[in-house]
Amino acid sequence: MACNIISTSDVRLFTDLSTDDITDNKLDDMIAYAWTQVQEDIGIRYEEEVVDYIDRYRENTKDDTNTTFYVKNSYTRYLGDWDGDGNALETDDIEVFEYDSDDTRTELTVATISANG
Repeated sequence: MACNIISTSDVRLFTDLSTDDITDNKLDDMIAYAWTQVQEDIGIRYEEEVVDYIDRYRENTKDDTNTTFYVKNSYTRYLGDWDGDGNALETDDIEVFEYDSDDTRTELTVATISANG
């Protein structure tokens, strides 16, 4: 698993470690492990947030034509690398569900996601 946040060359630059000291593969493994640990330590998972009106900029209109929705705390909290793959924010870092009148939950497909919530 590669981490796009920091590379082996970054680590080598900061630590003066050579390939004689540690292989690129081992360093990649350590970076991936460290990134996952950081995400687990600082990440907070919010579950079952209802899509409702937030403010005049983030109306979250539910009218069968709106396809853009915002999370409530998007100005004070940030979306992050929830799956821990070390890549930038991607659609698989968020799950979205729809509930029908019988409270049956169906997972929806997220087409795009942006860091501004």
